[in-house]
Amino acid sequence: MVKRFPEPQYESAYWNKGKGGRNMSRKVMVVDDVSLNVRMLEDILKNDYIVLTAQSGEEALGYLKKITPDLILLDNTMKGMSGFDVLRVMRKDSVLKSIPVILLSSNEDDSVEIDSLEEGAVDFIRRPYRAKCVQQRVKTHIELADYRKNLEQVISQRSKQIDRMENAFMQCLGELVEFRSGESGNHIVRTTLYCEALAMELRDGYPYENEVTEWFMEDLKKAAPLHDIGKIGVRDQLLICEDELTIEEKGELEEHTLIGEEILSRLIENAIIKGYLRMAKDLAASHHENYDGTGYPKHLIGMEIPLIGRIMSIADTYDTLRAFSHRREPMGHEEACQVIFSGTGTKFDPILVQAFRAVNIQFDDIFQDYGEES
Repeated sequence: MVKRFPEPQYESAYWNKGKGGRNMSRKVMVVDDVSLNVRMLEDILKNDYIVLTAQSGEEALGYLKKITPDLILLDNTMKGMSGFDVLRVMRKDSVLKSIPVILLSSNEDDSVEIDSLEEGAVDFIRRPYRAKCVQQRVKTHIELADYRKNLEQVISQRSKQIDRMENAFMQCLGELVEFRSGESGNHIVRTTLYCEALAMELRDGYPYENEVTEWFMEDLKKAAPLHDIGKIGVRDQLLICEDELTIEEKGELEEHTLIGEEILSRLIENAIIKGYLRMAKDLAASHHENYDGTGYPKHLIGMEIPLIGRIMSIADTYDTLRAFSHRREPMGHEEACQVIFSGTGTKFDPILVQAFRAVNIQFDDIFQDYGEES
């Protein structure tokens, strides 16, 4: 079955089984500016495929904006855009680059075949055409493309399953830390949501907007619950102590940042998906650093502190001020905000405080929705 553009009703032929039957839903595009060459390939393929034709590279690219053939037979020596030119355009397109392309040529020089494969063609056929050879190569490469698509789908599904399992495990690990320290598991939920709100605001014209990419946001959601994972290595007595800690005890508690960094470094060595764990490692080590260098454990200053650590510093401080504690009375929203505002340039990054001013109502909403009694 042959279809030449423009063809108003070609989609109706999609279900016409023709003589070939099993492959007649498959579309093969032939691109050549020599009519005789096109007719030869049409005769070879028309009983097994819907054959679509174009007489130039420009024409083919125009059609490819509307349809996606299963395979393209592309002449390399056309006037105007050559086959190589068309291939280069296709390889820059996320959809077109997945279509298998077989380059066609009369050139006997082996270097042309090598160049074709290097440019992204899956195969190379020389003229004069041998019908059985063309039929088998087209069939093989369509099948290979199907196998690749199916394999990519399976890998994607498995990756998502592994990702969900890792996320669930890390979430449970974070909640275990909160349980040991006598805090509500909602602390993890709240601080993660605070961080998301702050990071989203940064994407709206702030100096850090180029850092807060989609990948950053995805990693943040997974990394934030692990910010206090180092408390696993701290004595229970320190985590649940209701009295004021001594200087020595405070120093011991502060080591949870370095312990967390070490734990996550080891996880990174063995993890399949490492991106968010790298962020989590930076976060665990830096969320108690102060903008002016007076924090711990490494006394980092300003931009030396990872952005995720500076974000969590505000989120964790806000939640600590609002949540119940045996050592002090919880603050209201306005009072907690004033504490953060007063830490501009000393404890907190001034730009992040500016962003916090814009979204602080969201922080209060999050606390109300996921409060201690929730």
